[in-house]
Amino acid sequence: MKSRRATLRRQITMTNRQIKSVINVRGSRGALRGLLRHVEELLLESTRLHSEILSIQDDDVEAERPDFNHFTYITRSSELATAAQVNLTSREGDEESVIERNIIPNPTPPIDQSEVQRRGRARQEEVASAMLRAE
Repeated sequence: MKSRRATLRRQITMTNRQIKSVINVRGSRGALRGLLRHVEELLLESTRLHSEILSIQDDDVEAERPDFNHFTYITRSSELATAAQVNLTSREGDEESVIERNIIPNPTPPIDQSEVQRRGRARQEEVASAMLRAE
């Protein structure tokens, strides 16, 4: 559980950095909204996990430091969320972003059924060959 909490905290830190970057460069408002939702979900999951860990721990003194760390993550994220909301509010009158045509390359043509079957047979032959070499 503690490793999962550490992973969540890394994700929170990375998302907070992305939010700060988007604010600083006056980046995409949609991306900013999405990052805010994402960090909120991460914080909720982190809080749930933190509560589980604390319920297992017996020592109240040992729990103080993790409580402080968790509170720090929540505080930083809250401050950034406020800054992001200020940024979004200040840009309400701006025009929506325009996506240029042909930014996304044309997708590759669909593969016909015979090609799918041929690739499947080739994959099965490779697996069978690898199994023979392994024996």
